[in-house]
Amino acid sequence: MLEPIVNVGKIHIEGCSDCLQRCFFCSICFNQNDPLFSFQLEKVYQCDECGALSHAKCFNRERRRDDWKCTRCERIRRKQ
Repeated sequence: MLEPIVNVGKIHIEGCSDCLQRCFFCSICFNQNDPLFSFQLEKVYQCDECGALSHAKCFNRERRRDDWKCTRCERIRRKQ
């Protein structure tokens, strides 16, 4: 019963210029043609430490590297 309402909300948010100003871009690939929202659970990985969003596919590819660290967490650490 809620699914149709949720879908209408998703369609609105992903197409509304005001809502798009609140989007995020992948912290790994920085693709500005693919805005991310935290409600896109099937598409997005959110860093547990800083909350940065990335595509799940980008995160899954990068986390295989031994030296991978969240880019936003690293920027925050450098500023401290």
